[in-house]
Amino acid sequence: MSDDVGFPVLRTTDPACALRMARRLVAVGDTRHAQVLADIDLPDVEDVLRARSLWPQAWFSWDGPIVWERGDLVDPTGLIGGVRGADLPSDRGSLSEHLPLRMELWEQPLGSVEDDFVALAAPHVAQLHWWNLGWPEAPELGLHPERKHAEVTVLFNTPTPALEERVDGHTVLVHVRDTSNEESMLRRASWVAEQAGVTVIGGPVRG
Repeated sequence: MSDDVGFPVLRTTDPACALRMARRLVAVGDTRHAQVLADIDLPDVEDVLRARSLWPQAWFSWDGPIVWERGDLVDPTGLIGGVRGADLPSDRGSLSEHLPLRMELWEQPLGSVEDDFVALAAPHVAQLHWWNLGWPEAPELGLHPERKHAEVTVLFNTPTPALEERVDGHTVLVHVRDTSNEESMLRRASWVAEQAGVTVIGGPVRG
């Protein structure tokens, strides 16, 4: 079992700039099997309805109080357990009582959701994540090919992938295998960043 770790290469207040940089980093890797994941906390009904319209396949959930009755979870809307966008309650009043909603998109094709997601995510706490990229080898640095932990993330208005804290601004991370050897991890992350014309600008970020 192994984990990844992210290194920041850009911090900006411009979400479009963050997306452009992320795409440059993604292009460094082997994208034949790449997929996109996304998470966002939606604080108002209009954004929830917009997200549902864009991605009826997305998963929506509510971190509300858990109530049990005779051993069963009381969840009449299904939002504590989570529902697909197509199955979200259509009543605005019901939705407004269950905010914010977390929306998750899993395993989307490369290029299929990124632009619309960034337009929605810019003012909110969110992340856009590319994985299964495949970093190439760099023999001159002793770097072997890496697929499992070849990833890129844009964090919107939050410092870590946990999405637990709001901090205005957006951060682009390049991910590598977490070896607990910071010198080795930094060498890989720096090499990837340099292929996209940037450098690592901070220490490791874990979720």
